[in-house]
Amino acid sequence: MQMLKPEGGNTKTGLEVKKSVSIPKLKPIKVKSLCEESARDIFRAYFNNKMTVILLLLQKRRVEPDSYSAMRAVIFFDDLYHHMLPNAYQLSHGRVFQWLKLFFKRFPYVKPLQKRKALEYLKIIYQLFGMKLNVTDAGIGRRDGHA
Repeated sequence: MQMLKPEGGNTKTGLEVKKSVSIPKLKPIKVKSLCEESARDIFRAYFNNKMTVILLLLQKRRVEPDSYSAMRAVIFFDDLYHHMLPNAYQLSHGRVFQWLKLFFKRFPYVKPLQKRKALEYLKIIYQLFGMKLNVTDAGIGRRDGHA
């Protein structure tokens, strides 16, 4: 084995390096393909996780001015729009995504009415992807957090 010597020639702290690495012959593994049903479940889990963070952000009373979560929401909506939404829906619902991205870029400096409007747009996005958002606007867009 070849020794790596640090500057100064001290072999006490040097690392040993093998000249070659052998990889044993691998046997083929039988793996089930990712079927349409499980891919849908994975997408739903991903979608619901991201939307939960966004909904919690809307409900939060005191939000930091440069919220990292708000910028992640903008990136999430951009990815949904460009990569996961069919072209027909991009044309008809593009303004919803555009409005939400601008909303979260300005967040937390938004009006209570705008927060309620954001919730309505989030419900539309849920519908676009075949899901339903079962949330009322209680606590969203109210200064005191009460309905």
